[in-house]
Amino acid sequence: MLHPSLTDLSESAPLCADFATVRGVITESLDLLGNALHHGESPAELAGWFSRLITDALHSPGVDATLVLTGPVGRGDALPTSPVRWLAVVEKPTDADPAIPVAAMLANLGFTVEPIGFATRREWERRARSGEDAAVFLDAGTWAAKTANVDTAALLADAIASRPPTLQVLDGLPSLDHAVSIRENLLIPTVKIARWAAYSAGSLAPTTAERLAQAGDLLSADEVDYLTQVWKAGLELQSKRWMDHIHDQDATAWDMPALQRTTFGAAARMLSNVMDSVARRNGIPL
Repeated sequence: MLHPSLTDLSESAPLCADFATVRGVITESLDLLGNALHHGESPAELAGWFSRLITDALHSPGVDATLVLTGPVGRGDALPTSPVRWLAVVEKPTDADPAIPVAAMLANLGFTVEPIGFATRREWERRARSGEDAAVFLDAGTWAAKTANVDTAALLADAIASRPPTLQVLDGLPSLDHAVSIRENLLIPTVKIARWAAYSAGSLAPTTAERLAQAGDLLSADEVDYLTQVWKAGLELQSKRWMDHIHDQDATAWDMPALQRTTFGAAARMLSNVMDSVARRNGIPL
């Protein structure tokens, strides 16, 4: 169960009456998140809390814009290191981008901001039906996901292409000079394979954990278990790097503490093995 301070703040997020309060709530969420991680709270549970808080704050009366959150926040998987992405919805095609102040505020707080753009809902729905950026619309949920025309073969090919690189070996041992990115090597590939599996099984589940659980017969029970372990390990490792203020720095295996290096290596191997199996079953060459 989350600490009462977390639930109290999350309950205030949708009630923000002005933009200054929105900024204040999001700023405080970063402090509380750091404290919760320091005290051993689950990064997976905290990612859900953090995503809901960001979404509720940006949907509150304090934000003069209609934003449909997508990406990690839209899925409910976000950490402070995650990019914040959205579709801004305007009334008329001639309207200006209403989310410029939001983007500036979040960037000032240290977030990576990646707005998709702004358009009328009718235009966004047209783009979704066209098959354009299917992952963006699936991760946005609500009407965006329901409208999306999705090429499942393309989703799978994109997932397999994100497979972690083969570990470099020096004198029979893994090279410690091997470049390491928790987000690129663990989190993003798991997100992509879960997105493909769940949608192919007929599910519009939002979070990566829920998508894995609803993968049907696209993934075996063992594969779901392995990917769930990879997902939790990735969130744990990325959270630690954020707490140490090194999440945005290039790193090699040598830079990681021994226990983190072991965790990363085991997770990367499990992920690669699952992706190899899925690729073989679906006739995708590696």
